[in-house]
Amino acid sequence: MNYKILLTVPYFCPRYTIGMWVLLLSTFQINLSAQTSFQKSLPVLLNNPFIRIAPDGGSTDRHSKFNHKIKFNAMKLLNLLICLLVTSDVFAQDVQMTVLGKYRPAVREESDIFQFILPDTDTAGLGHVATFRAVTGGKKSTIENTFFDIATRGRMLGANCFKLTDFKKDTLGRFTYFIEAYFCDKPILKKKMDRLPTNKVFVFCSEKQGDEMYSLKVDEIKKAFKSGTYLAYTLEKEKVLKLSKGGMTGATAKLKYKENKPAIFLTVSGFGLGGALPSGVVGLSFNTGRITVIDHNLGYLLTYLLEQAA
Repeated sequence: MNYKILLTVPYFCPRYTIGMWVLLLSTFQINLSAQTSFQKSLPVLLNNPFIRIAPDGGSTDRHSKFNHKIKFNAMKLLNLLICLLVTSDVFAQDVQMTVLGKYRPAVREESDIFQFILPDTDTAGLGHVATFRAVTGGKKSTIENTFFDIATRGRMLGANCFKLTDFKKDTLGRFTYFIEAYFCDKPILKKKMDRLPTNKVFVFCSEKQGDEMYSLKVDEIKKAFKSGTYLAYTLEKEKVLKLSKGGMTGATAKLKYKENKPAIFLTVSGFGLGGALPSGVVGLSFNTGRITVIDHNLGYLLTYLLEQAA
């Protein structure tokens, strides 16, 4: 006789060349002959909290000769696997999940967004998913890398928004920062996003503290700023903000005011790649990549951790 065992098996697959991993699930069926060794192990399987059994035959005897279908309690197992994964060394070792919140989605599903909300946002009524602690300073432990690790872990747990709750910087320019991840219904999240600044332009260079200088032209006037700082501009009605770098063969951005236009985050050093333009943003013309758009959620975080240039 055969026993049908349905297993939900985790395996890992590289998602990014930088070593980011994600959890995928596959299900397959194994038929085993009723050998003595398996019969002896059957009671152990039946007592496993992640497994339940239902007889396929007419007998209600769980150890009878009739075939049985053994299934993992998928939700309990999946919760365990994800919790183990988000605390594992698959991600940066300088990111720790210090608190696993009480919120559990009814259906386990990875969120497709991880939206920044202002630090003073009222989170009463939101589902607290987790608290993360990140420490920067290592070669790979940048703000950028640690944030994207947190974002991946948070989405895997079902979070769709986050806020910065605390941070500190030591004398060497290394940051320790804390992020609370939440689940928020989309209509409520939209209202919280409405509090974010509009018609703002932020320009970053390197996030590392140092004396290295970066420059670009702002309305044809050269502007220099130091590594670890950023520039901020406000778009005004009936005016065009022109940013350029690299001369005739460089990159140029012409930015115009528009009501409720989302903030734009740019970099002249190439970090934070992978960002996309917010909807409703027009007037950008890049031809070398020397000015690039960065992820807006990373951009918001950087405006709190870094200093604005004078």
